[in-house]
Amino acid sequence: MKLFFLFNFIFFSNLQGAEWFCDKQKSFAEGNKFYSCGLGTANTQEVACKKALKSAHDEFEYTCENSYHCKGREKIVKPGRTKVTSKNGVFTCLRAVEYKILDIKKSDKEDLELTESQIRDKIRELELMKKKLRKYKELERIERDIKRRKRAIASLKKSKKRKQPVAKGWKWLGPNNRGRFIFGLGLINEPYYDDSFFSFEFTYRKFLLANFSHGLYFGLGGSLIYSIGGSPDDSYNSSGCYSHCSSEPKNNPEIVKASVSDFYAFIPIKYKNFELSFESGSAKFSYDLKSWTYNNGYYYKWRMSQSYFKNREGYSGFGIRYFFKGTWSIAYKSRKFKEKSMNYIIFGIGR
Repeated sequence: MKLFFLFNFIFFSNLQGAEWFCDKQKSFAEGNKFYSCGLGTANTQEVACKKALKSAHDEFEYTCENSYHCKGREKIVKPGRTKVTSKNGVFTCLRAVEYKILDIKKSDKEDLELTESQIRDKIRELELMKKKLRKYKELERIERDIKRRKRAIASLKKSKKRKQPVAKGWKWLGPNNRGRFIFGLGLINEPYYDDSFFSFEFTYRKFLLANFSHGLYFGLGGSLIYSIGGSPDDSYNSSGCYSHCSSEPKNNPEIVKASVSDFYAFIPIKYKNFELSFESGSAKFSYDLKSWTYNNGYYYKWRMSQSYFKNREGYSGFGIRYFFKGTWSIAYKSRKFKEKSMNYIIFGIGR
């Protein structure tokens, strides 16, 4: 403990006696501490003291650069006593400075500072890129909006060029007006045996008179609807028996092969997407049949025989068709014969 107080007394005396220390020597070291003294002269006290401080620092730097335990390490600087004298207008300044050498390499601190600096630079770069990205996205949105509006303007200009003045009242379109075709596929409910067949439609029509202000069109047209149906001719009916049956088959007679040819002319009246047609024509029916007759003299009471049915009959009727967007349509057609009726449901393509 006595040694500790003795060491502190010597160290404190050295600092407080900086005048003597600076008068006797330039610098000295104790452990990890270095004491340096600087001398400066000038015409002003301020300049003289600045020179003294630089002189003390230069002394330390020179000594530290040549010392392995000091070079490249961090330090703590503590200013010591300052003494100023003046003679004949010239100021002389003595300054004592204490340096404490730390066990920290400058490279570690520099690396840490460099890393932190790089992080800050990258953060600034990232923020800048985010701002640029927002600007680019905004620019792309504006360009898309400009292109969309340009297309709308161009389309409007074209429509104005194509648009013809709407004629008022009725107008005769004449025979040079182009006709239109419709092709369709559907089902027929035939009138004699209440059966259903596949149907194929081929229609041609031409509008001759129009009222553009009301959207009405009148014209003429012709069409063919061909239908086919029946069951395969394998001598085996749907009830499960061949040429002889113990009970009457469910379908008696049974259609083996059938075709219906429907030729007609019509007057179409079109209003927007709806079209009403008044139709008149004739239908040709051709059937191959199997029929069973009752005979009490046989074990199998019902015997099969083949027959044929052919007929052509005129009719009057009507049709209703709805046109979807594009070229698709659906139609319902009804024919009224003398004693029977026949109906169609047809999906078509064509305007």
